[in-house]
Amino acid sequence: MQALAMVSGISPAGTPPPAGRKDGYPMTRIIVPACVGIAMFLLFLGLTGCGDKRKEMIAEVDRGIALRKQGNDAEALKAFDKGVTLLPDNPYPRLERARLYIAQGRYDDAIGDYSVVIAALKGNASRKEQYYTIRSRRARVYQAKGDYAAAIAEFRAILKEEPTMTGLNNTVAWLLATSPDTAARNGRLAVEYATTACKIAGWKDPMLLDTLAAAYAESGNYPAAIKWQRQAIQLAGNSQHLTLYQKRLQLYQAGEPYRETPQSTSRQQ
Repeated sequence: MQALAMVSGISPAGTPPPAGRKDGYPMTRIIVPACVGIAMFLLFLGLTGCGDKRKEMIAEVDRGIALRKQGNDAEALKAFDKGVTLLPDNPYPRLERARLYIAQGRYDDAIGDYSVVIAALKGNASRKEQYYTIRSRRARVYQAKGDYAAAIAEFRAILKEEPTMTGLNNTVAWLLATSPDTAARNGRLAVEYATTACKIAGWKDPMLLDTLAAAYAESGNYPAAIKWQRQAIQLAGNSQHLTLYQKRLQLYQAGEPYRETPQSTSRQQ
């Protein structure tokens, strides 16, 4: 029955690392104790009942997960494909297949599966967390493929609907300030989003202040960048990020902004 916990598709594993910062919503795993419970959970997708087709789909996806653990991705993909064929509107096989696509670098295919799930969740108030979680995942895939503009646009679209998500404001600010793509950077907007994140957190989170400093540096305001970077260092204490903060302070003191590399923009908070 553990496998049924993943019917929601909100598993944190197997996705690209968070885009620079914390998510606005936590990844959640919803345990469904019985077939009737599953039917209620999937009611919004029109997948009620406990038919053989859904049981077969779950068995195929579980088989695919087991094959992936054995390193047999080719056969795992076939199992996920069969699960999608059995129930195209069910998120379970699509999200597991997207995880495999990401591991294979097939980002467009992963985006396609996420987009189908997002369309199914859209407008369902009771599934808001899942909806925004999957949209954030899709944004991370855009980022992983190097489409920073699309990633930023996706994150900003979420924030238009949920503007008080601290982590997501921080993520957008970080990308706008430090993206390897010159066209994607925007210091003014970065300062706006970073300031929002800091206000929500009460100006006490060194990671958020670090982002604010990077945003000011991108906008050319190095005195402000130095001020907030020093504050981040003071609040960081002996954290694992202290050395990075100190190196960025040296950059700002030299009148240089901080830039991520394509491999580093997905760093964990």
